[in-house]
Amino acid sequence: MRSNSGHKLLAMFDGMPLVRRSALIAKASTALSVIVVGHRQDDIREALTGLSLHVIPNPDYRVGISSSLAAGFAAAVAEGADGVLILLADMPGVSANNLDQVEMGTAALTDVDTAEAIVAAGGIPVEDC
Repeated sequence: MRSNSGHKLLAMFDGMPLVRRSALIAKASTALSVIVVGHRQDDIREALTGLSLHVIPNPDYRVGISSSLAAGFAAAVAEGADGVLILLADMPGVSANNLDQVEMGTAALTDVDTAEAIVAAGGIPVEDC
């Protein structure tokens, strides 16, 4: 593997590349994990060697994170997922327990519950985006 050359996901964190650490956290949760790779995907895949993961390429990664999200959503739909929980690989403070808590907290929600919650909160705060 090349040196990380400024790629934050290949930087060492707790003795391993950050992307590998994040993948291990995702695998330790109860959620099905889909890993989307784009920039320097060969190096990222090498950092994930030996892990049983569903890794999909994002050939449009230059467009930005929206293309990675779209690729991940498409893979989740193809897998028949009921929902999507997004874990960005550069968030080392997130634990498998955190992911499980979010998944459990949303399991009982329906689309109607979610829409009602958004309306009750005054809508999606697009001015803050």
